[in-house]
Amino acid sequence: MNTKFVLLTLLKLLPFFITFILYFALLLPDNPPSAEATVVKMLPAMSLVLFLGLHGKVFCGGRLYDRLLFAATFLCGVADGVIAWDHHHDAFFLAGMAVFGAAHCVFMAAFRCTPLRLILWLPWLTVALILYGVLTPGLYGAMFFFVLVYALVIGGMGWRSFSRVEIRCCVGSCTGERCAKWCVLSRDDIADIPEGQCWEASGVTWTQVLAAAGAVLFAISDSILSVFAFRVPGDPYPTARRVAVLSTYWVAILFLALSVEPAGPCPCQGQADTVTSAEDEDVSREHIRLSEMA
Repeated sequence: MNTKFVLLTLLKLLPFFITFILYFALLLPDNPPSAEATVVKMLPAMSLVLFLGLHGKVFCGGRLYDRLLFAATFLCGVADGVIAWDHHHDAFFLAGMAVFGAAHCVFMAAFRCTPLRLILWLPWLTVALILYGVLTPGLYGAMFFFVLVYALVIGGMGWRSFSRVEIRCCVGSCTGERCAKWCVLSRDDIADIPEGQCWEASGVTWTQVLAAAGAVLFAISDSILSVFAFRVPGDPYPTARRVAVLSTYWVAILFLALSVEPAGPCPCQGQADTVTSAEDEDVSREHIRLSEMA
């Protein structure tokens, strides 16, 4: 990762950092709700939508992962605007939950269903059910159903994000397809490996780790919000609650946005450009040939 890349990324993120600081500098009252407070609350997520449009390959020769992250982040921004009016009527809170739930489903679609790794679903399911049990005494009416579904959906998003983090470092037999991916080893390393065996390469990337960290922070943010909404009567710490919930939430979607690899040159502008999709395990490189129309 070179200095030019880091500086360019930070420049694209400048609107996000400005709107992030602006929100906490103003801390406009959310009760009663107002149009000004709603717009200011929506700006950080919408700034990340702009970042994804500039940073990823969304529009021209778009990668599916990039487009889905773009759509999910946009839904988060819309949900921010809807839920900002929850003090006006409970219907806005339910609508905001529904839009956030849709965003989590889009995140899950981006993370895909392979590899499945059901074992990683167990800790997320356990935490989701424990949180639901904690919230149950404060739930009422349709909230019993909606909160349970939402907890399972965000747990599913966390599970799929963790399933993408592939760590392949075991020694195996050099037969069949097992040795299709190798670590680059020095001569000394090779001397230490028993005959007939090899090391599989690790598939961990920093983008996968960022996506997993974003899912964890998203779950933490929603947990804090739900505890204050359903288990803390009267919300005695409104400012502290807003800072805790929104800071973890916006850092979460920042990490998720940064899990999109930067786009290369647009293939529409060249004759034989190459597009690389880091999310495609079966095809690591696709060559696109554009022929001029006669």
